[in-house]
Amino acid sequence: MLPIALATVLAWSVCDKPAPEPQSFHSRGFGYVAEIFPPLSRQNSLERPLAHVYAVGYPSRRWEVDARLVTSATLPHDAFPAEAVVSQAGHLVTLDDYYQSGQANAVVLVDTARSLVGAYALTELLLEDEISALERSDCGVHWRDGARYFFLLEAASRFFIAL
Repeated sequence: MLPIALATVLAWSVCDKPAPEPQSFHSRGFGYVAEIFPPLSRQNSLERPLAHVYAVGYPSRRWEVDARLVTSATLPHDAFPAEAVVSQAGHLVTLDDYYQSGQANAVVLVDTARSLVGAYALTELLLEDEISALERSDCGVHWRDGARYFFLLEAASRFFIAL
């Protein structure tokens, strides 16, 4: 049997990931690149993560990059998104909060024209029975384990999640 003090510490465990670092995500073919910066970092003085989406142009024989800023958006995540996907039309989707998966910002949509489109909690995407059946840890609900998410070329403004 565990001593009471140790049992209390184990009950209050938190996600032990290191601090988030800036990351870049690209669309298929590298036509668009999204750079995301953690809050209060060298490139972001805001209290929330900041995303910049650039049109880079498709690679040519010489790989000359002429990046043009398409949109910037302050993301609703507390610390940083856990993952991101960029469409071939420049749309950005971020998935989960870095330290707590499956909470308020399970899916966040950023459009090239309107910036932040919406943020959806996992409870808005799945039924309670489905959520309770998923694996959990001190870092949240692991709903993305084994999931596939993508944009279809025919419908670049539609994002699909296959669980």
